[in-house]
Amino acid sequence: LVLIDFKGGSTFDEFNQLPHVTEVVSDLDVEQIDRMLAGLQIEIHRREQALREMNARDIASLLSTGRSLSRLVVIVDEFAVLAHRHPEHMKTFVAIASQGRSLGIHLVLASQRVTGAITDDIRANTDLRIAFRVADTSESRDVVGCAEAAQISKAHPGRALVKGSGGEVVEVQTAVVMNDDLDKLENRCEVLNDAPARRPWSDALPTELAPSINGIGLIDVPEQQAHIDWRWTPSDGPLSIEGGFGSGTTTALVSVLFHNSGVPAYVIDARGDDALRCVNDFPNVAPLVLAWDQEQKTRLLQVINTHLADRKKSGERSPLIVAVDGISELIRHLNDRELDVLRSLCREGEGVGICVITTGAEPPIPATTRVVLG
Repeated sequence: LVLIDFKGGSTFDEFNQLPHVTEVVSDLDVEQIDRMLAGLQIEIHRREQALREMNARDIASLLSTGRSLSRLVVIVDEFAVLAHRHPEHMKTFVAIASQGRSLGIHLVLASQRVTGAITDDIRANTDLRIAFRVADTSESRDVVGCAEAAQISKAHPGRALVKGSGGEVVEVQTAVVMNDDLDKLENRCEVLNDAPARRPWSDALPTELAPSINGIGLIDVPEQQAHIDWRWTPSDGPLSIEGGFGSGTTTALVSVLFHNSGVPAYVIDARGDDALRCVNDFPNVAPLVLAWDQEQKTRLLQVINTHLADRKKSGERSPLIVAVDGISELIRHLNDRELDVLRSLCREGEGVGICVITTGAEPPIPATTRVVLG
């Protein structure tokens, strides 16, 4: 089950711990709503592809082959509010209504006012309709095709009219689910040892990420319903890590150097960020050079210029990293001759195996890969 609450965020709280509930999403979390709606659209395509690969016409035809595809039920409370706030996502619900049954995705829509919310496409593909007491006969006809739902007495809460695929309308009395019933259901799920349900979208990227040996960071790939490790090596070309003060550019640079521990590196500090000092402990990094130390800076630029000249003569292409934390700040510390060395490095370095990494608010030099931090 996917439970979507557009009535304040507490309607489905009691169900959140049930193992067959993949997620409870409320209108209070706008980002999660967007991810969920995009994820449902992707899930439709995923299931279509899965059925094609299994040469199955629909989910029901899989039973004869001994294979299965789990069913997914999407329940929306106050669908009219969702339709009003996210009209761009209505095509997702139209697709679920029209294709969902064959794919094993089922839609349950609830709303106090349905007028204008249920499109003709959705209406044409919802065979079962239930109307509790409504305010006027037009709403009753809109749901079940007759006026009687407007005549249900207030003295009979839970009384409803049900219209099935055959068109017949019957009167029913619905049950009230109590906390004890939920406890029994949860216990029954534990006894059956059901596996946790699969959610058809991934979490938003975390605001903080612990260091990992698998990659420098995470890439959000909604179309794969997953996060994948982001890696960078000198073969990917020059790298620009962009962002303002405090956005994490220096920390990202440290991570890049750490994950390329087999590549020799020269690092220039033009910002004075304490977070960069740890690279002095990296075995592949030469002693940190301070941009405001004229002697250190001049010596390193001479070394870089020599590397460029020697590699152009010898044809050596083994990877070498030159990293600058604060490229704009460094440029302000350079004279014309030193600027020429930097320009030559940016223009010719990649061709001889020297890869430039910079951090800063904007990329004043070309870069193959740009990472922009907020």
